[in-house]
Amino acid sequence: MNLPLKVLLAVDSSKTARYAVQLLLQAPPAWQVTVLHVIDVEAQPHPHLSGGLIQEYHDRLSQTLRKGAERLVPKVKAQLAAHFHQVAAAVRDGAAADRILAAARIRQVDLIILGSRGLSPIPALLLGSVSSRVVHHAPCAVLLVKKSVPYLRTILLGVDPSPGSRDAEQFWQGRAR
Repeated sequence: MNLPLKVLLAVDSSKTARYAVQLLLQAPPAWQVTVLHVIDVEAQPHPHLSGGLIQEYHDRLSQTLRKGAERLVPKVKAQLAAHFHQVAAAVRDGAAADRILAAARIRQVDLIILGSRGLSPIPALLLGSVSSRVVHHAPCAVLLVKKSVPYLRTILLGVDPSPGSRDAEQFWQGRAR
């Protein structure tokens, strides 16, 4: 008996996060989905402010991001709940990649799905890439969505003799049924 796949969907307000939701809606309704939004104040651009203004700016930015999360997460959860039998949602504060990885470990998910903003090399080097960190440190499979996929027709699975390749093949064989 195949247990339902446990999925962590990391969302933000980006276009690629919306594409990730669209793609996930093509999955079987038995999958168990957790929607995660991370409020990462430190990842936001900060203007050069004097010491006295920094905390006020930080607090205001945090409040703005929280209000955005309060609008986004229930909307995504409702959209997914119309399709999936089991949908949970969470909002966390902190470094996005760290919170996504921690949630994946705690919830023991089988798959993390997230959008890729596609930062150019310089911003990615300076800011770090959430998707890159998640892909490299995830305890499970990761599906990175870069563009709209209205209909998932074909999956290309590259294989080689490595243990990771064998794990990927077993993952898709077990889920393709």
